[in-house]
Amino acid sequence: MKHDVEIYTLLRLIRAALHPDADQTVELDAGCNAEKLASIIARQSLVTLVYPVIARQTADGWQPAREKLKPVYEQEIHKGLVQEYEIQTLLDDMEKDGIDCLPMKGWIMRNYYPDPLMRSMCDLDVLLREMDSEKMRQWMEARKYTFENDVYLVHDEYMKPPYMCVELHRYLIDPEIVTKQILTWVNQLQENIWNTQLLIKDKQHIYQLGNEDFYIYYLLHLYKHFMSTGAGIRPIIDMYMLSQKEKNLDVDYITRQLELLDLETFAHRIEIFSKTCFDRDSLVDDIEPIILEYLLSSGVHGDQKTQQMTKFVRENRNSLQKSILSRQIKRCFPVLQIMQKQYPVLYSYPWLLPVFWGVRAVHIARFERQKIKHFNDNTKGVLQHRQESSYKYDLIKQAFELLGIRK
Repeated sequence: MKHDVEIYTLLRLIRAALHPDADQTVELDAGCNAEKLASIIARQSLVTLVYPVIARQTADGWQPAREKLKPVYEQEIHKGLVQEYEIQTLLDDMEKDGIDCLPMKGWIMRNYYPDPLMRSMCDLDVLLREMDSEKMRQWMEARKYTFENDVYLVHDEYMKPPYMCVELHRYLIDPEIVTKQILTWVNQLQENIWNTQLLIKDKQHIYQLGNEDFYIYYLLHLYKHFMSTGAGIRPIIDMYMLSQKEKNLDVDYITRQLELLDLETFAHRIEIFSKTCFDRDSLVDDIEPIILEYLLSSGVHGDQKTQQMTKFVRENRNSLQKSILSRQIKRCFPVLQIMQKQYPVLYSYPWLLPVFWGVRAVHIARFERQKIKHFNDNTKGVLQHRQESSYKYDLIKQAFELLGIRK
């Protein structure tokens, strides 16, 4: 595995951070490049988690990592404090103005850590019971937020310098990137959220998921990232902290729901993997290196190259080359259901499909040549780095198999 010395040193740092009552001495293994380790920590958004552990080390070899990460840590702590104040102010205003809402993801997850500031956040995700975009735009702009775009089906995005990004959600999850059974389950969950029993204590308009449903929902979020852009190591730490703090979860309920979602194998193997990585007494040799490398091969929220490769893997071909060929064929000859949306006449005369393949090809060649160029550029990029791309393809395919992911 690439950078394995640095990666296993990182795991020991994480263990020390998550178990503050344990021995905080972390050896810097021979051959470990402290600057390279610092780069991995920063890319995985783990600075606020592990820098305090690094700062406590006395060995001279840690000095390059301390010097590189100290300014990042200070900025991230400042960012976390600003976010904490701004988010609490927003939620207080929503409560005051009678806006039914549900804070989601990182804002909730951070409370499972020994110190919430150990878990950095990129944005605040809030589900609204009634998502009136125009009304909320005025409401957010009155609080100095700038509307970013309306291209997302799931949420509207707002920014406020220097650190605030707020996503106001219509849905708990993107309906276009999950299976039908997952979407059905999430829609039912969303309908049942607005129950007075789920109100936060002393609040009239701010809701929370039950512990079991939050566990399942966060697992679904992790699964979505595994299947698309990649996940990074931090969501695995999140799942570990959640399972450690919530010792009294209704396991029978969770198991039934995961069976409905066809995710029981994924959940079980993620739990085993997280405990092997982060339990203080687990053996490092027992960690599955393929899964670890997949997690650390992209940033904390994944990246575009991983997203490209997961698409090829999900097509369930035996090799990258066959996946590329399959993609080219599908692009040239879309299935009937896709073609019917573009040419409604095919609803009445489906047997004309081959004719409209030709009509579509002529239209693209005459009026939408950028589509051809975009596809050719993407394919060329994969083929130009064939060895690296094939390695990434095989890595993702093996990780999916090890985690029981059905493509």
